[in-house]
Amino acid sequence: MLRYIYYKKFTKNFLIFIPILLNFNYFNIENILKTTFSFFIFCLVVNIIYLTNDYYDRNTDKNNILKKNTNIISLKTLAILNIFL
Repeated sequence: MLRYIYYKKFTKNFLIFIPILLNFNYFNIENILKTTFSFFIFCLVVNIIYLTNDYYDRNTDKNNILKKNTNIISLKTLAILNIFL
């Protein structure tokens, strides 16, 4: 299951922490916890969207040299993830 996680694409999700940094209220634990929870939920949602896109583009990606060896998720696993979301 870990092979379906797009770790490299999560770096842009760190932008969700910018409001805390710009607020200069670094030691408010409640805001930090809420933002961290939001970050993980956002990463989960984005990852499911990437997987759904990969599944529906699998026939086109077979002809693409750069995406030929991409792990394609099964429909059953994708359905379970979408129900979970």
